[in-house]
Amino acid sequence: MRRRMNDLDWMRRGGEVCRSGTAPVGGSGEGSPGGGYRPRADDGMICRCMPGEIISRAEKDGRKTYTLSFSSEAPCSGWWMDEILVHTAEAVDLSRLRTTGTLLFHHGFDPAVGSMPIGGILKAELDVIKRRCTAEIVFDGEDAKASEIERKVENGWLKGISVRAQVLEWTVLRENEKSADGRFTGPVRLASKWEPIEISIEPTPADPSVGVGRGIGYTQILQREDQNMGNETNIVTGGAPVGQGMPAAPAAAPAAEGVQRSAAPEGAPAASAASAAPAAGETGVARSAVPAGEDAIRAERERSARIVARCGSFPQLGLDPGDFIARGLSVNEVNEEILRRLGSGSAPVGGSVQVVADETDKLRSAACDGLLLRAGMRVEKPADGARDFRGMRLRDLAVDCVTRAGVQGALRMADDVLMRSALSPDSAFSGILSDTINKSMGIAYHAAPTTFERWTSKGSNTDFKPRKIFQISEAGELDEVPQNGELKFDEMKDTSATSVLATFGKTFGFTRQALINDDLDLLTRIPAAYVSAAKRGVNRAVYSILNANPVMADGNALFSAAHGNLGTGAKPSVDSYQEAMGGMMTQKNLRGLEYLNIPPAFVITSPLQYAEHAVILRSTANPDGANSGVFNPFEGMMTLVQDANIQAASGVLPYYFAADPSMCGTIEVCYLNGVEEPQLESQVGFDFLGIKYRIIHDRGVTLLDWRGLYKNPGPSSK
Repeated sequence: MRRRMNDLDWMRRGGEVCRSGTAPVGGSGEGSPGGGYRPRADDGMICRCMPGEIISRAEKDGRKTYTLSFSSEAPCSGWWMDEILVHTAEAVDLSRLRTTGTLLFHHGFDPAVGSMPIGGILKAELDVIKRRCTAEIVFDGEDAKASEIERKVENGWLKGISVRAQVLEWTVLRENEKSADGRFTGPVRLASKWEPIEISIEPTPADPSVGVGRGIGYTQILQREDQNMGNETNIVTGGAPVGQGMPAAPAAAPAAEGVQRSAAPEGAPAASAASAAPAAGETGVARSAVPAGEDAIRAERERSARIVARCGSFPQLGLDPGDFIARGLSVNEVNEEILRRLGSGSAPVGGSVQVVADETDKLRSAACDGLLLRAGMRVEKPADGARDFRGMRLRDLAVDCVTRAGVQGALRMADDVLMRSALSPDSAFSGILSDTINKSMGIAYHAAPTTFERWTSKGSNTDFKPRKIFQISEAGELDEVPQNGELKFDEMKDTSATSVLATFGKTFGFTRQALINDDLDLLTRIPAAYVSAAKRGVNRAVYSILNANPVMADGNALFSAAHGNLGTGAKPSVDSYQEAMGGMMTQKNLRGLEYLNIPPAFVITSPLQYAEHAVILRSTANPDGANSGVFNPFEGMMTLVQDANIQAASGVLPYYFAADPSMCGTIEVCYLNGVEEPQLESQVGFDFLGIKYRIIHDRGVTLLDWRGLYKNPGPSSK
């Protein structure tokens, strides 16, 4: 039989995390202290009680509103191990709270207040930088009890907030096991999918990282330290780390640097105050006591920075500085751990060299893919952490980058100052923007609806000087050599075409206004539009050669009787196809001595004639035959290419045949150094606040030879 829990059991096992199936006690609950909750089987429903801060106050329609934090990633004691609510875009579902969520007092179980709402939730947001959820609430001013609770919150008497949430998916990490993103280390139970249901003002706080009612003075300290979000500072109190970027609740008196851990037995709550003399030259934060005030925050920031630097110096060890910081290790202790790992598992000197992506590279990749996902572009394999950046505004990203670069007070910077700081060489912001534009350009280039690349060849020039493209004639057959005979020299011919590159480009800028307006179009859609236009320009240049029928070096038009590649005007049929095949395969080499035997591989036509050609190429029977049993010799023989750039001449639509470019070059599209995609160049503006970008495309289109092309003037389009 399950024994009844006394108040002490409750505080030790579940006082801060309560499961559903709870009942109002009002003095009648089974072993539940203070009119709280009665735990039962784990069905995924939890309640978290947390103190914290009023982030802001405002007036809306004559009513006072409060923006507050109601959840974080601070661990809370569970039944078997610590439990953490994961705060990522994939983990948290705020839709239920936004639509049906209410504001209660003590989850509606207080006998004096009752279960009716004391206010409402105007909006709820996920802060992916600080790993917490915030909500804007309003109290019911027409309800006396609600007004009394609001007054106590204003005066600082009520400092807790509790969120009741449904956990849809738990992820359990064993001892020393790390989560997929490397942010958590077991033993811990992660709520990897969860949805908040309601928020309550709570008189009994447990999580020291979020909530309401710390008072204006401490709120100002928090505002001054918003820049810590990039350093991921964790101050430990009562055995539970504070959420990322959030300082701990102030203690009664500042503790000295280098506070040692309490000697309390493992698994027991840490003592409320215990300190020792600081270690020389090093700082640490104890599990048992938390320094208060700006000096303590500064000391903790220094400790965290030094630990991060130490770990970054040994990428081969795969160290997690966040774990060391959360455990309250001093810098000396981290050094000892590094030496231990170097001595036990390091590779010998002179071994293989391993290239490891640093944190800046990982940040740039994650932020870039996050912006692309937010813009609605498809990213095949988003970088780790990309979805955490998906909900960030551009200004928030700039603040994060500036903070990571070590600049203080980024959150409160004016837009002009923030822009200058973000575009400095120390910040990753400009690199993230450039990477995002480059990726969006690459996606757009390959998605552009063009057809020229299917049947033309690709070339490369190293500069913008005219380049001769030579074609050498085929070698003659070997001659029979009589006894004591003499070998004859073979005479080969060559011909050439001239390839010249030209530069095409556009310029645009990312300005202060774009940052404020959160204009993602400047990073995605506008560059993508330019790149798509560049590729369509190449497509038009290729087909303009077919339409123009230019005069070649021998003085004859590209398609002419002299070249033997101009057919008799007719609608698409087996007969016209036969004429084209015969004309192309009987073309002779440069010396005019041998047949090339090159069949057509492509049929190029206007979309207006697509159906006629498709019938010929896909029908087993001859469409023009007297009966259905007549064999179609051209079924599946060629690839059909349709392009709207095929133009009619005097109301007549022509169609063309082209050889495989690997067998006979016809038209070559040449790029500078073989770089097919347009290139992006950037410059931080001096005469304006922002970044100038220019998209340039170096390419040329050259007609090589007529022998692999054939034209049928075609019938009237009427």
